[in-house]
Amino acid sequence: MRIRPIVHFANCLAAAVLILLLGFSNAAKAADVNPLRPADTSSPRATLQGFVEVMDEIYIGLTDVIKSYTASDRLYLSPEERRNQLALLSNGLRAARSLDTSQILPVLRDTVAVERVLQLKETLDRIELPSFDDIPDREAMARTSAKRWRLPNTEIDIVLIESGPRAGEYLISAETVDRLPEFYQRVRKLPYKPGPAKQLAAAYQTISSNRASTVYEAYSSSPLGLDAIVPPRWMLSLPLWTKAQIAGIAVWQWLGFFFGFLVSMLFVFGVYRLARRLAQRRAEGPGPGWYSLLTPLAIILLAGFVGPLLDKILRISGTPLVVIAYAQTIALFLSAAWLCLIGASLLGEAILSSEHLRPHSLDSQLIRLGARFVVSIRPRPRANGV
Repeated sequence: MRIRPIVHFANCLAAAVLILLLGFSNAAKAADVNPLRPADTSSPRATLQGFVEVMDEIYIGLTDVIKSYTASDRLYLSPEERRNQLALLSNGLRAARSLDTSQILPVLRDTVAVERVLQLKETLDRIELPSFDDIPDREAMARTSAKRWRLPNTEIDIVLIESGPRAGEYLISAETVDRLPEFYQRVRKLPYKPGPAKQLAAAYQTISSNRASTVYEAYSSSPLGLDAIVPPRWMLSLPLWTKAQIAGIAVWQWLGFFFGFLVSMLFVFGVYRLARRLAQRRAEGPGPGWYSLLTPLAIILLAGFVGPLLDKILRISGTPLVVIAYAQTIALFLSAAWLCLIGASLLGEAILSSEHLRPHSLDSQLIRLGARFVVSIRPRPRANGV
């Protein structure tokens, strides 16, 4: 294999990643609207009312964006539509603050929190809610010394958090958050109550080939994570079979993941062959050359950076996300250990060269062994603080 095609391929992939990064960075800046405004979680009333109002505001705004885009003949969202979309979605962070997500694994928290927010909204949009005036406020909860309030005729609890960074707030309980997929499955076939959710579902169905019955299904089966790259009209018109679910993930997501995985493996293989070609040009000598760092660095780049980026684009969730996240973590740590060993060997060889020692002398071997030994040392926890 020639070295020039490999280098060209690596440069193309790096350029593509940079373009994606710049796009997502700009999107994050555009979505940064009132980032410090906290959600009011001072009582069950404030928590539930704030959640419903924020989500209704998001749904109404997204409905307007979809209608505006549908009425045009443009392939992409206009700059104004994009700004409105990002501003609305950024408010979803406030809605997620109404949930106690402390029991969700950190590696899943960002993705799962969005799903749980939508599942809770789907549930509330199909059942009768009491008037907000009938839900206890902070003074009412203080008078009764109650720490938990249950939404009538449901198993949805809002509880007082008594410890941790969110102590003193009333949040949708961790047990409820864990059971939201179950609640959603119970109510998903019920009709929407008149309101923003029903309007958003109807607007989505006018532009999509997928006649999804719920907003949550529209979110989980539509490739909108790619809307900054591929025209939304094309993605929403994908054949129905691409949106079928396998292990909770749409077929298009699996195809996108395997394509990304294949490109990543080709990139690592290309870097490996490049390192091999450079090694063949090196004069014989003890220890590895600097090019030995290229392969572990490529794996670290993909596992620690490109992998999570693909997760954000493809919106993979559930058990597949757990497996992928653990595989990325293992690959990241093993590659880091590999990189440290090579780095220690290079450091030892640099010391030998600077001291003009004979390559196979006893001093040279001790320096090499010492460099590797230092890298392998890990600090041990002290007993009883000693």
